[in-house]
Amino acid sequence: MTQNLLNRPLGRVGPIRLRVAYQNRIRELGFAWGARVQAKAFQDHLIEELGDAFLSAVDPAFAAKRMSFWIRFGPGNSKACDMRVTRHLLLAMYLFGTRDDLALSLQRVSESETAICRTSTLEDGPTSPVESVPSTPRAAYRRRIRDELSRNAGTTIQDLWRKAYRVTS
Repeated sequence: MTQNLLNRPLGRVGPIRLRVAYQNRIRELGFAWGARVQAKAFQDHLIEELGDAFLSAVDPAFAAKRMSFWIRFGPGNSKACDMRVTRHLLLAMYLFGTRDDLALSLQRVSESETAICRTSTLEDGPTSPVESVPSTPRAAYRRRIRDELSRNAGTTIQDLWRKAYRVTS
């Protein structure tokens, strides 16, 4: 699946759309309580299905037993799916199986589902320039990447890596 994603990228996918696609599929698997997703129950099921040995080999946080927010879906904001890329790949592989099923699921996410999240995000965000996000190195890097993407919508992940907006270690 990873090779298919690299050979045929999905393009830019917003974090809210990705989160909604994950949550819809998790609900289809039966891990829901009313309108809410049971992330902890799904996490336990995922660990049981994939096995401790495999997950420890591919995810350093799992190997170090740092699992309080190993899989997380916060409400509304853009950090809702702020997980490592390997964890996103694990989720996509387990939930969808193929790159095409993931793409289809992302297309099925309705604009109304993402609009509700975006509206609450805007309402929760800062209301004036004075209240802006504190300037941390991470926020500065993200701001530079966001500015580059707004200047040139055709920017790819490879272009961003070439510009190296962040120290990679």
